[in-house]
Amino acid sequence: MHRRLAKDSRLVISLILMGGYFLLCFAYYSVFASDISTYEPAEGFFQYPLNFHDHGVYLNTIEYLKDEGFAYQFNNDIGISAIYLATGKLMAFFGIESWELLAFIFNSLVLFGCFILNIAISERLGLRMKGILYFFLNFSFLYFVQLINKDILTIFFLFLAVYSGIARRMWIFILFLPLMFLVRQQLLVFGIIYLLLLPGTRPYIRIFLSYCATSIIAAILTVNINIIGPESLGDGFSRFLVDLNQKYYVGYLFFNFVRVLQYIYAVFSSFDFYTEARGIDVAMILRLPLIIVLLIYSRSLLLSLARFGYWLETPGKYLLLTIVAFLLAWLMNPTINARYVMLIIPIVLIFAVYASHGRKVSG
Repeated sequence: MHRRLAKDSRLVISLILMGGYFLLCFAYYSVFASDISTYEPAEGFFQYPLNFHDHGVYLNTIEYLKDEGFAYQFNNDIGISAIYLATGKLMAFFGIESWELLAFIFNSLVLFGCFILNIAISERLGLRMKGILYFFLNFSFLYFVQLINKDILTIFFLFLAVYSGIARRMWIFILFLPLMFLVRQQLLVFGIIYLLLLPGTRPYIRIFLSYCATSIIAAILTVNINIIGPESLGDGFSRFLVDLNQKYYVGYLFFNFVRVLQYIYAVFSSFDFYTEARGIDVAMILRLPLIIVLLIYSRSLLLSLARFGYWLETPGKYLLLTIVAFLLAWLMNPTINARYVMLIIPIVLIFAVYASHGRKVSG
C-alpha cells in the first residue's frame, strides 16, 4: 500500500513538473519560433535558437510533395515531410495553418510520449524520482519541440526501444519500425541491429559483425551516393576518410574510433558558447545542464563499461544495447554534429544513474 501511494505521488509530481515544462516550451516558442519571418540565426545576443535550415528544407519538400505526390527517395527529407503534410491537412480542420504552430503541437505531443516512457522505464528500473527529474534537466527539448524536425521523434523511438525490452513487449517496437524508417533511414538500421543484439547475454560477435557491416556499407554509400557535398567535407580528417573509402572502403572500419572522439569533442565544445558575433549560441547553452549531470556520473559510467558483460545480465541490458545500436547506426552518417549525440544522452544518463545504484534486478 505504501509503495503504491509513493508511486502515485511520484506520478502526480511528475505531471505537475511536465505541465510547467510545457509552459516553458511555449514561452520559448513565443519568443523564437512563432514568427520566423523575422528570424536571423546570427543576429542579436541570443543566436541559433532554432534549426531553421532543416525546417526550410522540409517546407520546400512539402511543396514538392503537393505538386509531385509521394514517391519515396533515398534521403531523410521525404518521410518527415510526408508526415507533416498529412498532419497539416488534418489540423487545417481546426484552423491551424501555421507550420510553426503545427510543429510545436506535434512535437509537444511526441515529447509527452517520451515523458510517459521515461516514467515507465524509471519505475521498472527502481530509479524512482531521480530518473524522472533528470528528464526535466534536458533543456535541449526546448530546441527540439520547435519547427519541423526528426530529432524529437528519434528520441521517442530510443525510449520506446528501452521500454519495449524491459517490459518484454518487443512487438510494440517492431510495429513502429516502418514509421522509424519513414522518419529516418538510420532508425531502421538501428532497429534491426537492436533486435539482432537482444537474444542471449553474450552478443559480442554480433556487435563486431554489425560494426563491420555498417562501417563498410556506410563507406560504399558515401563513395557512390552524394550524401554530402564535397564543399562540406573540407580538407581534414573527413576528406582523408573519403579518399580512403574511395580506394578500399575501409575508412570507417579502421577509424570510426576517431569519429567517436570527434562526436565527444563536438558535445563538449558546447561550453564554448560565445559566438564571433558577440552573442551566445542558444542551442549550446541548452545542452549544458544535461552534459554537466552526465559529467557528475562519468566515473560511474566509465567503471560500468568495464563491466559490460555484467550489465547484460540485468535490465540495464536494454539501455546498453540501445546505446550500442544507436552508435553503430549513427556512425554511418558522414557528418559530425553534437545534436546527434544529444539524442542518445537521455538514455546514457538513465544507464549511468541505474549503474551508480549497482542494481542487479529492476525495482
